[in-house]
Amino acid sequence: MTGKAAAPALAAIAAVLLAYRFLLRPWHLRWGASDGEAEAEMPGDGLIDDPTLVSTRAVTIDADPQEVWAWLVQLGQGRGGFYSYDWIENLIGLDIHSADRILDQHRELERGDRVALAPDGSGLDVERVEPGRLLVLREPSGGWTWAFLLAPTDGGTRLIARNRWTTTGAPLSFRLYMAFIDPAAFVMERRMLLGIRTRVEAAGRAERS
Repeated sequence: MTGKAAAPALAAIAAVLLAYRFLLRPWHLRWGASDGEAEAEMPGDGLIDDPTLVSTRAVTIDADPQEVWAWLVQLGQGRGGFYSYDWIENLIGLDIHSADRILDQHRELERGDRVALAPDGSGLDVERVEPGRLLVLREPSGGWTWAFLLAPTDGGTRLIARNRWTTTGAPLSFRLYMAFIDPAAFVMERRMLLGIRTRVEAAGRAERS
């Protein structure tokens, strides 16, 4: 491709990257969250002092916090799954099977427990747990925290998920990986939040009927 022919293509690529950086990315980092929720401090924030990336995403669920908690507490590979796109996760060998019911054997988590992301047991450790209100997970190296807060509202429960990442001191390869995984993480987490809402509300309707 000659320089003259390449110029429009490069301009188009630059436009797409700028649109993502300044329009799409700010939206997906705060998908579903109010300004107050996105800006408020959440439990677990202090585990990473200077994050490279922070996302706050939320949904309203027509149920009490305890009903939502029953689904949230069973997150994990080999447990209740992640209520997202299992087929995508399984394409890369994660062997995820999201539950459509409450699993009695996975109704509790304690500090220090592992929430696995893959069959080899790699994943996040439970840093803080308050049944019916809060779950804070932390990657063992300390570079990522994933926190879930259940806040009662007039419309039911706000399920708020916050990610905090740091790439400080990380090699360039990891920084590039994080740039790639950023939009993919939004797609999967959005589906997870909606997946939890669908299951909780369906279970509530079934119980009432």
